[in-house]
Amino acid sequence: MQEYARLEPEAVTLIGKLLADAGTSMDALVVHALVELLDDVERNACLRKIDRRRPVAGETLRRSVQDVEDGEFEVIGTTPSKGKKCRVTSERKIRANRENARASTGPKTAPGRARAARNALRDALSLPVCSDPVLSEEMELLVREIVGTNANAEIRELAYRIAEAQVDLRRVRCARYLPLQCIERTLL
Repeated sequence: MQEYARLEPEAVTLIGKLLADAGTSMDALVVHALVELLDDVERNACLRKIDRRRPVAGETLRRSVQDVEDGEFEVIGTTPSKGKKCRVTSERKIRANRENARASTGPKTAPGRARAARNALRDALSLPVCSDPVLSEEMELLVREIVGTNANAEIRELAYRIAEAQVDLRRVRCARYLPLQCIERTLL
């Protein structure tokens, strides 16, 4: 690799041939790596923004839950849009919608179901966050940052959902970028 970095002709030719055999080129790899680096920079900026806003989000969540608990609600009837009449959905349309929903529920055959079940297993994304002690600890830290220490059970439950979604999102992003990092390490 050092020879390639020094642009020695034999090394450049060899790397070019290996990449061509793999169906790619150095330019394509560089572009792909730059896109990934830009994605990382953007993701890190977003995570910093989330970290800055997390205390405010926790407070807003607490206030929202309190407003819902304290609020009084009344049923408001729906009114049609301008020029349209309110219509009740017909039984025929409801039946058709239900049949369509039943028909679009994923693979029907046993091999198809098995293949679909392995999709998330490939990256261990089918496991819940709480099954991994490291991820559980990370989730607990996020919950404490969001709600603090003296929150009621309902607010903590909502914060758990937010934290679990945040950790899952990070897991998916890591699974997405891992293959590129392996290729990058191989080439360097």
